[in-house]
Amino acid sequence: LSSATYLRYFIPNFVFEKKVLYLDSDIVVTSSLTALFDIDLDGYPLGVVPDIPTTDEEFNSGVLLIDTNRWREEDIYRQLFELTIAHHEHVYG
Repeated sequence: LSSATYLRYFIPNFVFEKKVLYLDSDIVVTSSLTALFDIDLDGYPLGVVPDIPTTDEEFNSGVLLIDTNRWREEDIYRQLFELTIAHHEHVYG
């Protein structure tokens, strides 16, 4: 993975809308994404979609619906960096 991959960890530090949708540049959008912003994240800082093939622990990091307030409140970017460092052998691209 390139170091630019980790820049998404900082998105909520620069975007102050209630929610932000992050999409990788290879995602093809064929209809409106407006309804995604109505999804109740039920207090979670992040909404994700499963990766294919997947396990319960994997998700597609190219599609992220972020609750920016919750992300900042829970200091998620710091937690992600700690997890990335601790489990770098399992991080792939």
